This record gives sequence, structure tokens and C-alpha cells, in this order.
Amino acid sequence: MQIKLHGTDYERLRNFAAQWNKRNTIPATRAVSYISDGEKVYARITNLQYWFQRPVFAQADKKGACVIPTSYTVSEPVVHIHQTKTKLTINDKTVQNDDYEVAALPVPEDQLQPIARCYRADLIHALRFVLPAMCKDSNDQRIYGVRIRTTESQQLLLEATDTHRLHRKWIPAKLLVPENAHLLTLYATPDLLVLLQQLTGTTISLGIHDTTAYLISDRNELICWQHELAFPNTERVIPDPENATMTLRVSTHALRNAIKTLGRLKGVQHAKTYVELEPNTTQLTLTCAETKQSQLVTLYNEPPAEQILFAIDRYLVEQLLQEIPSHTTLEIAVHQRSDYALTEWRIYNSSTYYALISGMRL
Repeated sequence: MQIKLHGTDYERLRNFAAQWNKRNTIPATRAVSYISDGEKVYARITNLQYWFQRPVFAQADKKGACVIPTSYTVSEPVVHIHQTKTKLTINDKTVQNDDYEVAALPVPEDQLQPIARCYRADLIHALRFVLPAMCKDSNDQRIYGVRIRTTESQQLLLEATDTHRLHRKWIPAKLLVPENAHLLTLYATPDLLVLLQQLTGTTISLGIHDTTAYLISDRNELICWQHELAFPNTERVIPDPENATMTLRVSTHALRNAIKTLGRLKGVQHAKTYVELEPNTTQLTLTCAETKQSQLVTLYNEPPAEQILFAIDRYLVEQLLQEIPSHTTLEIAVHQRSDYALTEWRIYNSSTYYALISGMRL
């Protein structure tokens, strides 16, 4: 088998595989596989939990497959890969790949039947919004990951939690199966976001085959992965909005600047900030519990007739605000308890962004 491709395409794939799996010691993860069906050529990369495959603009003389370690670089504008029964060469240089195998997909490509379709950009933005709330302990089999599921309202709902907060994001989606069919539920880790950014397609179709989740772009790019969670029922922790003590509306940009100005103490990740609103006033006072430094944020809605005082985790709020557009208005529902408050965060006049942050003790 002979494959001819551009040197820039070869180097781009090689560099990505090397960077993505730079901490992985398994040889199969530090290589790029090239597969030819006689007409088209595909590049395939894996970390043995995720598999990434995309078409390559290349020429091949027949069917075949080869694997090239990421240590083989090229500087020529055109790369010639030549594989015989006994030897593999790149631009006439012999490649030693005895410890490597062509990465095999965990699903048969001819049996994939996607269930929902959405825009790739929407899924990327949604993952960026929910991932900060994901549990960081990879041994946690309940919440180390993001849940992605279809809803009856032709949407995808993405959720992540670390028990301190819950981030949810809805994006438009088209169901590719009858509405009464089984709804789709997938679980993913940050690797999915990394791979999505390597695709070039506009739309992606998602599905699951046995225990393997997958998505296919409109340019025939494929990502498949295996990740299962016993994700908790998040609906039971969401408070009734009718029981909110007070709803506050503020500028996302102004609140972000105030939080940033207060800053975080070095070495203190979950720093406490008091939020106070005096009766019949139109400005929130944010006070850092450690430094006593304060910032004012203008209230957009009618001020309450009684004092509001609660504490928020500045680190969690700062992470949340990083993924909310600056030009928006935030609606914060405060559920006051005896000595702490639960806060719900939404974009005013938009139901797609949602976050729940547990209260900190006063």
C-alpha cells in the first residue's frame, strides 16, 4: 500500500496525537493510524477511551492500514508512505513500529444509527459552560463527567456537578428517531471537548451502540468513546422558583469585574464573599470575607423592602461567569436559609443557561 499526503496534514495529526497523549505510556496512544479503503484515506488516533477518526486529503493505491509513531517527523511538503509485508517507510526512511498496532474502532461503522443532531459550535459552547462544575476525581463513578441527554422538547441537556454546584445548558437539537423512541443519554469527559475542536464539520449526529457513545460530523468525522456513570437525579435538588426569597438582576459584565477586583487569596480556592443588599437600595455590596474589601454592583430590578445577606463561593461564581456572555443580564434567585443561601443563576430572558450554587455558611 502507498499513501501520498501533504506534509502539513501529516505534521498536524502527528503533533495533535503527541500532545493529546503525552502523558500516556501505552505505545498505541502515541501513534497515528492511516486506513485506506481503496478510495479514501482516514487518520485514526486513540487514548484507549476515546477514538478519533477523520478523512485525510490523500491518495492511496489500494486498501490497507499502517501505524506511524509520533516520533517520526517530516519536513518535506509531500509525504509518501509505503508499506510492504516486511517494511514501512516514510519518504524512503524506514519506520520502526514493531511495538505498535493499528487502532481498531470499538464500534462497527456500518451499524451506527444516530439519534439526535445538533450544531458542533453549540455543543462546544455547552461543554465549556458545564465542564467547570464537573467533579475532578477520576475515581468517582457518579459525577466524574458530563451527562448529555435528549429531551422531549427537541433539545440536548448537558449537566455536570461536583456537589458544590450544578451547571446545566440546553442547546437546540433535532431528533432523528420517533419522539416516543428511547431517549439518548451519554456521559463524557473533557477529552470530548478537545476532540470536538479538531473537527471541521458544521453539524454532528450523536448516538450509542451497546456501551460505546459516538458522534459523526457532516464531513464524515467520527469520535467514539466509552464512559459510564451512575449520575444522580439532579431534578430533586433544584428548588422551586416560587419559593425564592428574592430575585436579583445585575449586569454580567459588572458582576464579573467586581468578583475579579476582589480577587482570590493565594492558596485559598473556595474563598467566601458576602453579598448584602440594604432595604430600598439599588446597589449590591460584595465584601471579601478575608480582606474586608468591598465592591458595588448596580441592581436592575426593584429593590427589596428588607435586608438581604448571604455568602457565595467566589471561586465557583468566577468560574461560572467566565462562560456567560458579558453583554447579558444575570437573574439570581436567592433561596435564603437560616444561616446560608442557595442561589440559582440564569441569563435574563433566556432559559438555556442554568447554574445552582450551594450556599456557604455565614
